[in-house]
Amino acid sequence: PWGAIVREVRPRAWVRTAIVLTAGWVVSGLAFAGYVFTTLSPLSGGSGAYAAAINNAGQVVGSSGFHIACSGCSYSQPTLWTNPTTPVQLFGKNAFPVDINDNGVVVGFHYFSDGPTEFGVKWVNGAYITLPAAGRYSAAVGINNSGQIVGNSDSLPIIWNLSGNPTYLGGPAYITGINDSGQLSGTFGEEQARWTGLT
Repeated sequence: PWGAIVREVRPRAWVRTAIVLTAGWVVSGLAFAGYVFTTLSPLSGGSGAYAAAINNAGQVVGSSGFHIACSGCSYSQPTLWTNPTTPVQLFGKNAFPVDINDNGVVVGFHYFSDGPTEFGVKWVNGAYITLPAAGRYSAAVGINNSGQIVGNSDSLPIIWNLSGNPTYLGGPAYITGINDSGQLSGTFGEEQARWTGLT
């Protein structure tokens, strides 16, 4: 089984390979505090990789970076790793996975620089699905094993039900995650917060 990995919404800088911490599974690499590092290969032709999240099946999602020597030509490609050395390309140039549940459903956002705009998306068995939102900027940041998705649209927190329909919560607030009980974490104004009672 693979251990936990730190998540960020956006990669700050590309590294040559993404690193996953593994426990109880001996692989080649540097051992530290009972863990062994396993590098994740980027997609073919990629200059580096970024790991964003991992589920209990050990699937990792993130991005592969492609550096092109011209202004504005570099881009990223969403990537799924079931095997550390065999990355799978997901649809959406400059789309960024943020979370994955135990059913393998991936959520994140797709950024378009010519807008500029971005909107929340999910990938289900490789299919790319946009998540409706009223704001110009929206992003999905978490998904639980029931398929509830949470994110943010401009300055408002949002939850998408299993049919993909959005419900806006009061703000200004920012959602950071959701658990299998439907409880949310995030910030409300300047306060750290937890939302309960969603179904």
